[in-house]
Amino acid sequence: VDASQVVIDGDQVSLGTNQEMDLGGIAKGYTSARVMEIFREYGITSGMVSLGGNVQTIGMKPDDTEYTVGITDPSDGSSIYGTVKVKDKAVITSGIYQRNFKKDGKLYHHIMDKRTGMPADNNLASVTVIAENGAMADAYATALSVMGEEKAIVFQKKHPQIQIILIRKDGTFYQSEKAGMIKS
Repeated sequence: VDASQVVIDGDQVSLGTNQEMDLGGIAKGYTSARVMEIFREYGITSGMVSLGGNVQTIGMKPDDTEYTVGITDPSDGSSIYGTVKVKDKAVITSGIYQRNFKKDGKLYHHIMDKRTGMPADNNLASVTVIAENGAMADAYATALSVMGEEKAIVFQKKHPQIQIILIRKDGTFYQSEKAGMIKS
């Protein structure tokens, strides 16, 4: 867990002794961004890719309307909590409801806080980031999940190129000014 041992030289990355790197926190976001690049290379002007919690769009739908993307309700992991309308955006959600287990009444999930080596422990059940780039949105969704609500809001206000939807464990939510979620 010592980032100072990671060396980046051009397109080569070297890790320290006994270190491993897991790009799961951005892999689907990177993939969706890359698919959009391929769409553009082939002249595709309208489309959507969905990679389980990671949705990215190009242009408008063929009927000239924005795409409607559902935000999963973290209370059950399958119903829709709300929707957003987007064009040329990624809508990426990180949530503690996706990969988890309970032991001795405590929920353990896959969003890890590097400071503690344990799952992030705050009031957020899910974080959705809306941005132009899927890889960036994916990384931000994970990082903001670890930061917690207050720091996530401050961060978004300093980075208005992203919009956020924070769903709290108690089922209430916060959304940045231009996120545009309509609650189901």
